[in-house]
Amino acid sequence: MDEWQKRLAQLDDFMSEVMSSKDRSRPHNLLLLIDRWLKQFHLSSQIDCSDILTDTYFLARSEIQDKGVNIEKLPAWFKTVSFRMIRDLSKKSKNRDRATQRLIRNDEHFTENVIHLNDFDQTSINALVEASAKLKEEEFKILKLRIVQGLSWKEIKLRWAADTERELSEAALRKKGERALKHLRSEFTA
Repeated sequence: MDEWQKRLAQLDDFMSEVMSSKDRSRPHNLLLLIDRWLKQFHLSSQIDCSDILTDTYFLARSEIQDKGVNIEKLPAWFKTVSFRMIRDLSKKSKNRDRATQRLIRNDEHFTENVIHLNDFDQTSINALVEASAKLKEEEFKILKLRIVQGLSWKEIKLRWAADTERELSEAALRKKGERALKHLRSEFTA
C-alpha cells in the first residue's frame, strides 16, 4: 500500500469517527464546532455543517491524493480549514449584502442608467454594434473583460499583463474602463 493510500485510509477513518460520534456534547466535537462557527458568522440558516465538513473532506483528499501532502494532525487541520471556509463564506455573504444595499439605496439612479434588454430592438442593437466598432481596441478589450465576461478588476489586471506584457494597476485599468464606457455611451447616443 502506497504512503498516500495509507493517508487516505487515515482520513476515511477520521471521517467515520466524526460522523459516527454519538457524544455530541464534547467540546472538541468537530460538527459541534462547525455548527457554532456557522451561528457565530450568521450562516446557520444558509449552510449546513455537513456541507462544510464534506467540502473540507474533499479538500483533504485532494491535498493528499493530488499534491502528496501529509496532514499530520487531521483534527487540527479540519478545524482550521473549516473555520477558514466559513469565514470566507461570511465575507462573500457580507459583500453580497453590501452590494444589494447599495443597489437598493441607489435604485433610482441605477435604473435610470440601465438599458433593459426588453427595450432593445434591432435598431438599438445595430447602433450598439456600430458604437463598439468605433472604440479603440484597448477600450473594447477592457469592456469585454469587465462587462461581457464579468471579471473583477484584479482578474482583468492579470489578464491584461499576460496579453499585453504591460503592467497596469487596478486603478489605472478601472479608469480606462470608465473612459471606455463613457466613450461607448457617447458613440451610442450620437
